[in-house]
Amino acid sequence: MALIIQRPQVAYVRKKDSSEYEIDRSTGKLLQVNIEKAIRVKLDDPDRHKKFQYWSLNPDPKKRYRLKVHTVNQQFERYKKGDCDREFDRNYDESMTHKCVVEALSRLTSMTLLSPIECERSPLEFDFESVRKEPFLHLPNNSKYYPDILCTFSEEHEMYDRWGGKIAIEVTYSHGCESYKLEDFIFHNIPVFEVTM
Repeated sequence: MALIIQRPQVAYVRKKDSSEYEIDRSTGKLLQVNIEKAIRVKLDDPDRHKKFQYWSLNPDPKKRYRLKVHTVNQQFERYKKGDCDREFDRNYDESMTHKCVVEALSRLTSMTLLSPIECERSPLEFDFESVRKEPFLHLPNNSKYYPDILCTFSEEHEMYDRWGGKIAIEVTYSHGCESYKLEDFIFHNIPVFEVTM
């Protein structure tokens, strides 16, 4: 089972020693590198990889955050202070643990969950009609996601009208679900319940 989570697929490149961003010679703009190229550099030329850092594409430099190259899941992930560059074993363990937790949760047909809305932290009982692992979700704004789990529930439930009879469950490890993903789901009336390992 492949882990597919919608995360940044492109990043800016910054030199570690000078903190200057690389410039694309053909456009004169900041160089943007896709995840496939970043993985190739990390695996084929580790010495070169260590000279660079990857950063999010926020237009405001103060709001950019550092990214790391995740070779197991083939994606950029938010870098946490203290992360080392040689993380293959930890990432492999993390992805296997993630896989097991998703598998276990996908077998549950009923759950009690706390409302994800801060001011409404009351327990909600669910008896699900369907529980799907990593389904493809194409939202009306053309965003595409693969939530860890998507559950549907019946019209009789008190939250059916508000949430359209579905909820998403995301299993998180070192950091929570990306804010852009949460906002996109909430905008489309799909609440996201996070399960932290």
